[in-house]
Amino acid sequence: MRAMRLLHRVLAGLIICIFLLPVAYCRAGEREEAAIRYFTAEPAGRYYMYSFLREKLKGEEALPEEENRVRRVLEKLITAAISVHEFSASGESWQLDSEPWVLVTPDEKFNAYALPGGIFVVNRGVLNILSDDELAVILAHELGHQVLGHPVAAMKRSPLACRYLRRAAKELAKELAAEGQAGDAEPENTELARKSVEAFWEAVQLSHVLKREEREADEWAAQLIATSGFDVYAAVNLWPWLEELYGPVPNASNHLSYKERSKIYEAAGRYVEQ
Repeated sequence: MRAMRLLHRVLAGLIICIFLLPVAYCRAGEREEAAIRYFTAEPAGRYYMYSFLREKLKGEEALPEEENRVRRVLEKLITAAISVHEFSASGESWQLDSEPWVLVTPDEKFNAYALPGGIFVVNRGVLNILSDDELAVILAHELGHQVLGHPVAAMKRSPLACRYLRRAAKELAKELAAEGQAGDAEPENTELARKSVEAFWEAVQLSHVLKREEREADEWAAQLIATSGFDVYAAVNLWPWLEELYGPVPNASNHLSYKERSKIYEAAGRYVEQ
């Protein structure tokens, strides 16, 4: 009986592997790459993606001073990054000399994130409680994700994201064909354009960075903060304070603990002092 149970388990495992392996190792093909390039590198695609998100996330409710504050801190970080770092950027990365797109949402939750194509989303809840030095820590981390190519890489390895990337590419091809037939038609005003960007947004939402990538972004950000004129020790104190406010870090399976993050910035501060 034990041998039969063992055989059943082995057969069940083989069946699972047969059905799941093709999905688990999904990789973006030519069509998916085309959609990614359009919405992350092409000026028209980036603009339309940003406009869509501004409407979706209610970015029009942000105050001008809120967006200006984020943009000011981010531009200081980018200037420092260009002057003090040498990057061997991968094909997934957003280039530092590209214009960043800042989007402040009215959401009071503490959250900020980087989206493919150099879009930086910051909730009002972040701005309400952080100083500029602390805000720089959050933005430097997201900038690290962008430069290291994590948002795009996350989409490419997600089977579900790949499915929506294919849908975005299909709708994009229809859109470009319709645009060619209509002459001066504005693609951002067409139903097809809306469908393509909605599919791309679904792909973004279904992709997640790895814990290893979170560490890489923190290590990159810590070096940047330590050499950019911001207070690196603001980061050392920030993480324990956030834990007091909000409890342990959510999504611990793919995020570092606040204590681990604090140690990374503390090490960068000691290095600068030497």
